[in-house]
Amino acid sequence: MSFNTTKSAKHVSVLIAHFNGAKFIEEQISSIDAQVGVRCNLLIGDDGSNCKDLDTLKTSIKKIKWPSKILVNSKQLGVFENFLNLLKASENHSEYFAFSDQDDVWFDDKLSRAVSRLSDIPKNTPALYCSATKVVDENLRFIGRSLKLSKPPSFKNALTQNIAAGNTIVINRKAREIILHNTHILHLRSFDWWMYMVVAGAGGQIVFDPKPSLLYRQHTSNDMGAGLNWKSQFTRIIKVIVGSYKSLLDDYFVALEKVELKPENMQIFVDAKKMKSKNPLDRVAGYISSGVYRQTTMQNCKLIATILFGRY
Repeated sequence: MSFNTTKSAKHVSVLIAHFNGAKFIEEQISSIDAQVGVRCNLLIGDDGSNCKDLDTLKTSIKKIKWPSKILVNSKQLGVFENFLNLLKASENHSEYFAFSDQDDVWFDDKLSRAVSRLSDIPKNTPALYCSATKVVDENLRFIGRSLKLSKPPSFKNALTQNIAAGNTIVINRKAREIILHNTHILHLRSFDWWMYMVVAGAGGQIVFDPKPSLLYRQHTSNDMGAGLNWKSQFTRIIKVIVGSYKSLLDDYFVALEKVELKPENMQIFVDAKKMKSKNPLDRVAGYISSGVYRQTTMQNCKLIATILFGRY
């Protein structure tokens, strides 16, 4: 299949959060430059990189055909606020907005596939596209595939897990508007999970593409990994036991109080909040009435245990 990159092609703003990414940034940017069927501009938020890494970034963007701009943050913002700042500063004339890590390799049809799926959705409906990934090591050797969905993405799912890997996400202009309007707390951990919650909660459409759109590189400097190996799974279990997962969800639930949710999703949220009650019976009742779920039987068993032991 051939794609054009003429003026008729859809315009995508690609937002890259960067911090000391010299080792892999050139490969990442080259794969964005190779995108077909769309027109792009790159907006990169540098979050306090050292001079050498910042120079490597500047050299990398000089080699590509797409317009590029680096925003050097006056203070270190962290990943969440860096992406939020980029979304605020992104091109108003762009039709779509894509989010990029600094160390992956995109397939050349990544953006055109996303735009093709999103363009079928009315412009006044917030929409978020995400996809599966091929997980690789730092030398791009195959490790495995990301989670396969057995149930549809929804607000009920978003309240318990994130299926939208940030490096695969593309949103339309209405979703950008909804996210910016509803994000008031800046210390949240994961911007991709937050976008999934907000767009789904507002009644938007979540499009999950089961076909991988990129090579998701795993290495010691990943901010958040794919969680496929036993070490990652063990770490996640420990976080549940010590209460880190509960603390994470506490922050999201506080933030969701300020979000303009669709009425039926507001009721789901009200019921879900009961799962944080000190009373075990109330927690179980909240789980049943809210209808929240994860993607697999094993994950749902873990969710129930988390609720029963007051770790949700």
